[in-house]
Amino acid sequence: TYTADPVAYQFYLKGRYYWNKRTAENIRKAIEQFQSAADTDPNYALAYAGLADCFVVMGDYSGTPESETVPKMQAFARRALEFDNSLAEAHASLAYSYVQTWQWEKGEQEYKRAIELNPTYPTAHHWYSLCLIELGRTAEAFAEIKRAQELDPLAPVISYNVATFDLYLGDVNSSIVESKKVIELDPNFARTHS
Repeated sequence: TYTADPVAYQFYLKGRYYWNKRTAENIRKAIEQFQSAADTDPNYALAYAGLADCFVVMGDYSGTPESETVPKMQAFARRALEFDNSLAEAHASLAYSYVQTWQWEKGEQEYKRAIELNPTYPTAHHWYSLCLIELGRTAEAFAEIKRAQELDPLAPVISYNVATFDLYLGDVNSSIVESKKVIELDPNFARTHS
């Protein structure tokens, strides 16, 4: 999973930093950093998982069509799994790609595998919650998004989705409280203002 090369690891950390900012510009920067990590250590599975994650969120933040992002997220996730089949991050990215192509059963299997491999990986719980809400399994979806928030209470995108789920469930007051928390942490996180 990890690299012995400190330079590759620094590129990876910078990639995660930019990826978490969730803007088109920062996703492009994240891609550059993850690619540099992979170029520095071609066997670095997490670098490929990071690239897959960039293409998972690219459509939402840059308007890139799924016809361009899905093949890339699948290719990078599979590349990561070639190096480390026990990498939860890669299984979660692959799951997302399956959900994007309406392969719900495969997507759910991959999310469950990711969570089994790393129960403390917040993104797996987060993305699994989005899958479950699409399947109409609201109670399970809410439990997963709350678990993601417990694991990473400072991630704006996760708390934003908690607020969205609150709104979906008709709890406007909780949605406002969650949104204000996100705005306090990151006033530039645009989605929360909506």
